[in-house]
Amino acid sequence: MMKTTFSREGVTCMHGSRLAGKSNVRGKAVHDTSKPTFCLKVLVASLSGSLLLASSVVSAESEVTQLTQGLLERVSFDVSAFSIQGDNPLSEAETRDAFEQYIGPNRGIDDIENAADALEQAIKAKGLSFYRVSFPPQELTDGVVDLLIKRYTIGNIEVVGNKHYSPENVKASLPVLQRGTSPSAKQIAQSLRLANQNSGKRVRVTLAPGKTENEIDANVSVMDQSPVLFSTWLNNTGTEVSGDYRVGVSAAHRNLFGRDHSASISFITSPEGIDDVQQFALNYKMPFYRLGGSLNIIAVESDVDSGTVGGVFDVAGRGEVFGLGYSQSLPSVDRYHQSVSLQLTDKLFDNDIQFQGNQVLEDVRSRPIALTYSGAWSSESGVDVRTSLGVSSNLSGGSFNNARSYGLSRVGASDDWQKYDLGVNVQYSKSDWIWSLATKFSVSSDRLITGEQFAVGGTNSIRGMEERELRGDEGYQLNFQAWAPEITKGLRPVAFVDYGSVENNLPIEGELGSESVISAGVLFNWNPTDKISASASYGYLIDGIDSGDELSEASRDGDSKVHFNLAYRF
Repeated sequence: MMKTTFSREGVTCMHGSRLAGKSNVRGKAVHDTSKPTFCLKVLVASLSGSLLLASSVVSAESEVTQLTQGLLERVSFDVSAFSIQGDNPLSEAETRDAFEQYIGPNRGIDDIENAADALEQAIKAKGLSFYRVSFPPQELTDGVVDLLIKRYTIGNIEVVGNKHYSPENVKASLPVLQRGTSPSAKQIAQSLRLANQNSGKRVRVTLAPGKTENEIDANVSVMDQSPVLFSTWLNNTGTEVSGDYRVGVSAAHRNLFGRDHSASISFITSPEGIDDVQQFALNYKMPFYRLGGSLNIIAVESDVDSGTVGGVFDVAGRGEVFGLGYSQSLPSVDRYHQSVSLQLTDKLFDNDIQFQGNQVLEDVRSRPIALTYSGAWSSESGVDVRTSLGVSSNLSGGSFNNARSYGLSRVGASDDWQKYDLGVNVQYSKSDWIWSLATKFSVSSDRLITGEQFAVGGTNSIRGMEERELRGDEGYQLNFQAWAPEITKGLRPVAFVDYGSVENNLPIEGELGSESVISAGVLFNWNPTDKISASASYGYLIDGIDSGDELSEASRDGDSKVHFNLAYRF
């Protein structure tokens, strides 16, 4: 029986094969090219059919390459099985499938290298990029070929570029990077997406060979801002009754306790009547980086005095909202990222409408629990798609959240309501142009109270109309925009077309059945710095509101409106 011995210290230096040699992180061979000569050990076939080991000193690399290639082409052997050494993250079936085609008679060195490469690619396909497969020196006497799997681990973790966030904070936001571990590329990417949800910092991770042979160092580069942020804004999202303009101020801290907890408080009022319009909002977000999720808390209080209507009705509207939600990221699939959230919100609509001192409209409350699935996909060609699908159901009970309160608030309204919401946004970018189509759908078979209806109209909906001018139990909205390249620093013109439709279930006499509107116009966005932003849009109603009293102030065909917003951050 012929005994075949493989020893290949030098072969990897010449053609980058997987034969045992000193390898870098990518598995390519490394050798010292500063020396004019080096020793090459190969197997040569004698005329008697036996294999002899020869050594020769060669001064020219091209001659060595030709010699070794010719000799290796003449070496053949039978392969009956592969034996795996080292940490194998694959199952037995996955391992067998990777190199099954390379088992058989009359195999060569290329077949062994291809088998090693196939096994490594199978490992990478599972997102495990810290593993390399090689063909170590060995004796082949029984047809069993040994392949070595080497697992690399994280070595040093260095944070650079941070000014406002400590290295400990940055490392804590990337728990997947731990010394001695071998995270997958997917795990690192998913951890980065969650860490970058904090608007005060942007982090990137690059990997480099470590100081020891089996380690990889992680370099974390940071671009950050002060976690404390103040902002103010002015727009015309008000109404004629309560004042056309709204001014707001807010304060935010994006790294409370050094743990990336974010808190913001804001106040909105009307410069035409501060006592008539007062709205407060509080938001708090607590990330759980190790779990891949975050806890969100919101609290809103709104007090709007609309004055006297027709000299008869005294109208004041108050609202209180408290919400608690949790969002959880899900494993990504290639370029598709996904998450799911669960939100419980308590909303009290305090409708203070009095006629000659008597209350004529009942307060009402909703307590929806909403489950929402969100997905995002992007392509290398500039296409981005974002989707969301949610279902909301009211948890009835307690004051003003019962059949009586709902019936008094709106005839036929049910406190046992459900609704489904769908959103799809598609954007395509090319040569500084951006085209986008945003859609929103809401479906319900119930008669909903006003605060839960689908509304269209206003600066973020159907431009050219007043805010939330149309409402219905069901509805949908489409917004098409074409962003042109900048015409000066930070200034981009945008052409748009907006479409919206609403419908009420089982409408009663005097109530809107269904209505649709369409507008078109132009928008100018100006962002000269990261502190200043301004926008102004002109919307023209191609098809306005057709229903209702002709003498009412509803937006009709040919009506138009200019919306603007000025904001400053400091």
